[in-house]
Amino acid sequence: MLNAKKIVGLSLFLCLSGIMGCSNANKQNMKLQPAIIKDDSEKINVTLDPNAHIDHIDPYHTKEKNICSMNDTVSKDGISYKIKKVEITKSFGTRNEETLQKDLLENVDKNNNLVGDETYVFITMTITNNNKEKKQISRTPGIIVTIDDDMEICEVAGGDDVYIDEYWNGGDPDNVYAYELEAGESVTSEFAGVVHDKDIQMKGRKLYYGIKHSDSLDDPKNKYIKLEE
Repeated sequence: MLNAKKIVGLSLFLCLSGIMGCSNANKQNMKLQPAIIKDDSEKINVTLDPNAHIDHIDPYHTKEKNICSMNDTVSKDGISYKIKKVEITKSFGTRNEETLQKDLLENVDKNNNLVGDETYVFITMTITNNNKEKKQISRTPGIIVTIDDDMEICEVAGGDDVYIDEYWNGGDPDNVYAYELEAGESVTSEFAGVVHDKDIQMKGRKLYYGIKHSDSLDDPKNKYIKLEE
């Protein structure tokens, strides 16, 4: 016969075994079953503002009539722009290195040649003031873009102005790409942007220089000058 102490000990052992068994079973269930978290918080009703600004998400396009060749002269606000020469190259050549912004270039050697996946786009442009009064103009007046056969416009990666042949010191020191033209006066400058190679190698796309009338790429007044055939 079992005495009282053995009975109590046996009962305690069985109870603990049951608890451990439940614990192990719960652990297995926790592994097998995904946790379900109940959210008892109140639902929040969101009302969209019908006047809220929504960014333009559709592709930008232009029209054939807005495409120009380098033989064309583009005018805006009494100022005319005529591209004289374009050079698309990785070589800096014998240009003025003092006006090259190297901090905007990813990989450049000691001779200022690009050795990575960027390419210079050097543009020589004549700008004329056709107004009756003096005007201050920008000698880097537009942006480099690509346009495909469907007239879709894409702003190229990079594309920043990194060079101009000579700084203008007649005005704001932070605006050295500007220039002041008397009525009827012209200025010819060479400037450059850089573009990523993948943009200029993309099939079906060509490089253009855009003279914009607003911040929108598809403004119907914008003109795009073809930089390559």
